Amino acid sequence: NKTKFVEKYFKKKYLDQKVVLIACHAFSDASNGLGTSLIFNDYYQWLNETLKFINKTHNEKVLFILKNHPSSRFNDLLIIKKLLKKYNNESLILCPKKINTNNLIKICDNVITARGTIGMEFAINGKFPIICGSATYSGIGIALECNSKKKYFNLINRLDRLPKMSDN
Repeated sequence: NKTKFVEKYFKKKYLDQKVVLIACHAFSDASNGLGTSLIFNDYYQWLNETLKFINKTHNEKVLFILKNHPSSRFNDLLIIKKLLKKYNNESLILCPKKINTNNLIKICDNVITARGTIGMEFAINGKFPIICGSATYSGIGIALECNSKKKYFNLINRLDRLPKMSDN
């Protein structure tokens, strides 16, 4: 459960904090393929700028778990680890290997993804995903969609105050 996870993996143990998953994409995927939009140039820029912003604003009411994409190559994990080391933030951790997506949906309050299908999985479980590109589930009201970096970073800045998804 969320409490046991926070106690075990985070150094700061404020149990009233929100826990947010950052679901990474495979860096080699085409980020602007098939005419779809993304507010960043590619998935690496999205992740790097997101971590940089989180580190700069340092909202102590939110903890972050980074998970690499299941189909990503080994180099992606090295890049993610290098970024985590660069920002050296106790509120950011790499997802332990033994924690699967179903566990993360139970543990986390929200997910941040550029446009991954994990956003739909969170929405099905009543938890808002934050996306910054077009997704198969865009435009139907189940995601907090950002069409600009300003809106995206504003949402990240307010993660501790995001509304809960209604049952409707």
